[in-house]
Amino acid sequence: MAGCYEVPITVAISGTASDFASFDAGYGVRMPIEIVFHISQLLQNCCSTIAGSPGRVD
Repeated sequence: MAGCYEVPITVAISGTASDFASFDAGYGVRMPIEIVFHISQLLQNCCSTIAGSPGRVD
C-alpha cells in the first residue's frame, strides 16, 4: 500500500480482553475481527483505486 496512510489497529483495540476479536453479540452481528477485516479490505481497495491499480486487492 505504498503512498497510503496506515492506521495501526493496535491503538484502536489496546486494552481489550484477549478474546475480544471473537466476541459474539448475537445473531446477525459481525464479530470485531470480521469488522476489522472488512474495513481493511475497503481501505486496501480504495488505496488500489487511488494508486491506479486495476482490480481488487485481496
